[in-house]
Parts: sequence; structure tokens; C-alpha cells
Amino acid sequence: MWDETVRSKATEGFFNSYRMEAIPRRGDGFTQRDFALRNAAWLISDVITNRFAAQGRREGFQAPISDDTPVAPDQVPVGDPAAMAEEIKRVARFFGAGLCGITESDERWHYTARVDVRDMSEAPLGLPEGLTSVIVLGHDMDEGLVATYPSALAGAATGREYSHEAAVVMQVAAYIRNLGWRAVASMNDTGLVIPYALKAGLGEYARNQMVITPEFGPRLRFSKIFTDMPLADDAPRPLGVAAFCAICTKCADTCPAKALPLGPPKVGGARMSRRSGMCGNGPRTPRSASRSGPRPAPIAPSACASARSTATFASRSTGSGCGLRCRRSGGLRSGLTADPGAGSSRRVGGATRGNPAGVSLV
Repeated sequence: MWDETVRSKATEGFFNSYRMEAIPRRGDGFTQRDFALRNAAWLISDVITNRFAAQGRREGFQAPISDDTPVAPDQVPVGDPAAMAEEIKRVARFFGAGLCGITESDERWHYTARVDVRDMSEAPLGLPEGLTSVIVLGHDMDEGLVATYPSALAGAATGREYSHEAAVVMQVAAYIRNLGWRAVASMNDTGLVIPYALKAGLGEYARNQMVITPEFGPRLRFSKIFTDMPLADDAPRPLGVAAFCAICTKCADTCPAKALPLGPPKVGGARMSRRSGMCGNGPRTPRSASRSGPRPAPIAPSACASARSTATFASRSTGSGCGLRCRRSGGLRSGLTADPGAGSSRRVGGATRGNPAGVSLV
């Protein structure tokens, strides 16, 4: 289950630098203030993740989140699953979820085991039987900071939302338990969240290997709750994303590492869920096999925003995903930066060419 050949000094360095062991350097997005913001953003997520690490459970990533409240002995009856589903969605929005959808549990998307982080051995997954519904929550990341990838500030957007989603998913699960029903909070652990997000009607899968939502494009993270509360399911929504990706290859053309596939999606491979084409990490199909005509030159990273604006489903997303935009297209897209010369934070008020979101750090 745990492949030591994947582990290297480079991977260790990546994970260490992404949290605390970072060396600030001159330049917007990589100063001590920028790393401080990023590390602080991860705090709540780290507290939840590490609290049972001594028992081998890295919750939210390799294990489901433990119940912090008991199931109430008096169960509130659910006579109308559709009405209760709407109530759960209202509660999720109250606690701060950007999106909420509901679908049935499907064991095809569940991991067969988890990792005991004490020795990286295989351990039981720990998901109780009889949890028939899955509540999928979407948590949108800060638009201005996402646009600064691969800076430390972009890590703050990721960390803040992991911390936020940990709080939200635990609170919604606690609400359900207080009504007398079982609820297991889950983030990246236990099962694949992308199939659940698609089944719950929150978006469609795209060539860029991400879920595209009408509200936030791909600029969000997902969490989930497994419960036995009777809830009405949502249905997948055709948004035109898959149809658009069938004729568009801009993300694959622009990707410097050529990590995104060309060609139509195909089912097959070593695993049941493995798909190539736009729906998996299979081999890249030559352009001649998928669409006639010469392969165009990759579009400049600075043109990513213009390219995305042609697709209405992604018009509210900002990050190009290729990690080059802030290095090659005229600086960072956020006011959350530090001025190395002045030695103090720089507050940018309102949208500017380098800061369209008008993000500021006070």
C-alpha cells in the first residue's frame, strides 16, 4: 500500500517547505511575511490532522475525522427526506460551505484500507456500515491568492481552505449527530471525493483533471460526510463542460510538463477507476489521432485568463494551474505581498493591473 520508491529527498523537501521549513527569499510571494501567512493558514487543519497521529491516525488525510460529539439518544424522525436534505444544505451554508450536494454512498469510490502513520502499515479503514448517504461540501479558495501560484501566498489559499473545510465538515456532522443520526466527517481520506461531487451534481469533470463548478470554476476543495440520515439525492447536472473539453485542448497545450492528456476519454487500465483522455492520467493521444491539423504553439500563461473567459463555466476561476502565471506575466495577482525594500507589508487598495482582485493584508 505504501510505496517507498516514491519517497525521495525531493518529495520530502517539497512537503517540508510547504509548511514550516521554508527559507524566505527576496521577491514578492516568497518573503517571511508570505511564508508566515501560509503557515498560519494551515494551523487549524494541522491541529485536527495531528491530534491522533500518535495513535496512527492522520485524520482528514489518511483517516476519517473522529466524532467529537456523541449521537443523541433521541432521534429526530425524518418523514420527508427531501425537506431534510434542504435543511442540511441550509445548515452547511450557515457554517460556511460554498456548495452542498447529496448522493448515495458507493463503495466503488472507497479505499480498501488506510495508512497507520506510525509505521506506514495498512490498517482498517474504519468507516461504519450502514451509512447510506454522502453529503458533499464545496469550499471555494481565495481568488486573489490562487492567482499567485506557485508562490507561498498560494499555499495560504490552500491552507486556509483546508482549515475552513475541517471546521465546516465537523460542524455539519455534529449537527446531524445531535439529531440522533450517525455522521462521519471526511476530507481527503476514506474515499475519492471527485466521483461523489459529480454524482451530487456540483460540477463536471474536465480535461484539466478537476471538477468545474458553475459558481467557482475549479477553484475549490471538497469534503464529505457519511451518514445514515434519510436524505433525498441530487442528480448529476450536465453543464456542457465535458462537451467543451472534447473540442478544447488549451490546458493540455499550455501545460509545461505535458501532464494533461489529449484525446477523448477512455475507460480501462489497471484500476476500475482509471481513465485516460480528459478523465484520467492515461497516455497522451497524439493530436493527429484526436483532431486534424497542426498542433498550435502553446498559449502564453498570461493569456490563460483570456482563454478561460471563452468558457462560461470557468469564467469565475483565476488560477491557470500551470504555476507560471505569476512568474512570467508581470508579477503577482495579489496585494498580499511584502515589500522587501521597505521591510513592511504593502497594502493594495482596489483592483489594479497586478492585483485585479484588490486583495489586501491589513
